[in-house]
Amino acid sequence: MVLSNEAMKQSSTSSSNYKKYTSSNPLQKLLITRYYKNLHKLIPQGIKTVLDVGCGEGFLLRYLPPLTQYVGVDYNEDSLYLAENSKFQAPNSKQIQNIKFQKENVYSLSLENKQFDLVFCLEVLEHLKNYEKALREIKRVAKKWVILSVPNEPWFQLSNFLRGKYLSSWGNHPEHINKWSPTQFSTIVNKYFTIKKTKYSFPWQILLCNV
Repeated sequence: MVLSNEAMKQSSTSSSNYKKYTSSNPLQKLLITRYYKNLHKLIPQGIKTVLDVGCGEGFLLRYLPPLTQYVGVDYNEDSLYLAENSKFQAPNSKQIQNIKFQKENVYSLSLENKQFDLVFCLEVLEHLKNYEKALREIKRVAKKWVILSVPNEPWFQLSNFLRGKYLSSWGNHPEHINKWSPTQFSTIVNKYFTIKKTKYSFPWQILLCNV
């Protein structure tokens, strides 16, 4: 499906993810840029196939090395339309041989066991009631590596409050139903993966894991 520029613009309004990554706020832009630089440092060498669980509008494409396959999955159809039609003019998208976006349920992915060298799940688990079921599904489709990131609490909530966001909930994002400190999140992740590296990119925590 090809969307007009106006339709693409309208579809983006339903996504808080889109607003976060296209913010004109200098501080927000700085934090996002630093986050992706830290994320990029964690990507192992020799990765050829990538699954992006909860891909949103496909921003991750900008920061990936050359690949043979990228599959982005999400449940939000508006985000997928925008990702498919723009791919955000990713400067390295020509280095990725096969780019595909599709609608999926994170609890039941229609993908093969151990299909991808690396599975990303970025800023998703804090939104999920059954996050452990999602982790099991991520483990099923990952061949070797997984990169997970979630807000680093309580610093994420505090940073929101200090910049005047979500004041009625003391800085807690209304779509976040899980809040984890590094210790709490590592304890959960260790049940399914072996954590190899951890990076803190304020206000997020990022884990590179081995299946």
